[in-house]
Amino acid sequence: MTHDTQNTMDFNSAQFREQINEWLQGTQIQTFELSGPETRICIHQPQKTERLKDRATFSPTEVSVFVNAGSVGIVQLAHPLRDAPFVHLGERVQKNQILALLQIGQIFIPVRAPHNAFLETILVAHRSTVGYGTHLMILKKDEDDAN
Repeated sequence: MTHDTQNTMDFNSAQFREQINEWLQGTQIQTFELSGPETRICIHQPQKTERLKDRATFSPTEVSVFVNAGSVGIVQLAHPLRDAPFVHLGERVQKNQILALLQIGQIFIPVRAPHNAFLETILVAHRSTVGYGTHLMILKKDEDDAN
């Protein structure tokens, strides 16, 4: 087996890091890590303040909770074959109800409500790329619900 050095890029090169930074600019991915046999690269992107305008003044209370991405992926707020979103702002949701999908290639992972609640805020745009743990939505717990 031969190794084609013409089609490989030096992980330690400035050109490689600039290319990765360029790719990450349009996403909400904050940390990118890549490792090889003798190399490990970890790039941290600062959070963009324009994306955090709505979040900057919000602090969840004991009756509000963030719904976070359980994986990297593309957020689908509506089913790919339908126009209507899974849930509308202010709508009451049931525990385990699908709120969104995270698309990873051809696989869709459901984002489910952790408890009965009302959808208070959507923090990401439809079809935006997110990283693991990204805050997607804020739910206000249903105070009438014991769970």
